Amino acid sequence: MELYSQLLSLVADGTPFSVTTRYNADGTRTKSLTDASVYSEWDGGTLVDFYAPEERLVIFGAGHIGFALAKLGKFLGFSTLIYDDRPAFANEKRFPDSTVVCDGFERLSENLTLTKRDYVVIVTRGHKHDADCLRFALSGEEPYYLGMIGSRRRVAIVKQDILDAGFSGERLAKLNSPIGLNIGAVTPEEISLAIAGQIVEYRRKTDNGVGDFPLDIEQLQVLAAAAPVDYVQAVVVATDGSVPRDEGARMIVNVSDGRSFGTIGGGCAEGDVLLRARDLVRSGKLWTLYELDLTDDAEDDGMVCGGTMEILLEVC
Repeated sequence: MELYSQLLSLVADGTPFSVTTRYNADGTRTKSLTDASVYSEWDGGTLVDFYAPEERLVIFGAGHIGFALAKLGKFLGFSTLIYDDRPAFANEKRFPDSTVVCDGFERLSENLTLTKRDYVVIVTRGHKHDADCLRFALSGEEPYYLGMIGSRRRVAIVKQDILDAGFSGERLAKLNSPIGLNIGAVTPEEISLAIAGQIVEYRRKTDNGVGDFPLDIEQLQVLAAAAPVDYVQAVVVATDGSVPRDEGARMIVNVSDGRSFGTIGGGCAEGDVLLRARDLVRSGKLWTLYELDLTDDAEDDGMVCGGTMEILLEVC
């Protein structure tokens, strides 16, 4: 769809936008691009969907912790960037799914720009490099998350150097150090898990402007390339009781082969979506709204969830 192709280009350039769709009583719909203002909003006839650039996990240090954390970051849906000055560590063979920059830490400003959608983790091999990275992170636009590893002594030295250099104490106070959740982590993998847990905690804060569901670039690519009638999108627009996903969750199904992208909760909910999506395509309509009651399935299968979900289906 041309509108989603345009949207894909916009968010790739770092511009957040919303798609506003009005669902008319006669079964038609109209879509338009608007400046991003809210994440997701449904008023019974109009749906506003917020699309923002991907969140990025920026890792300074390509050692054992950086290596494990990059894998977790990709698993959690972040784009990942690795920065280190050691070619043996910072290379695309070691990080095939990440952007890799191999250069001196003193040249960070020549190679990189941070934004408010960045989550920055400093895990270099020494406090000199830590200080270079921290000065850089505090110099420009404030990233959404900033954490630095190190012993209390090492961290105290770096912080004092930063303050002595005239950097803002207010911004420095937002640094997460000790870094990560306190789970008793010991190994690089466990430490990476603790850091990733803290990052998710920040991601889910209500003031980050991201909403419950960050951009799924694969879904947007499907929408941009979708041929008529091949794909149907399902969006959870209202919930009541205990349900697997909240408002804003979405999935796209291919009505021909059953492939799906994203999730609205798994199991019976998604099986029901596929059946109804095929019915929608056969009906010739563009959209439909229905309520999925999970109460009976929850009782029969012993599931925790047992509420209702109002689901909007529309042909892509």
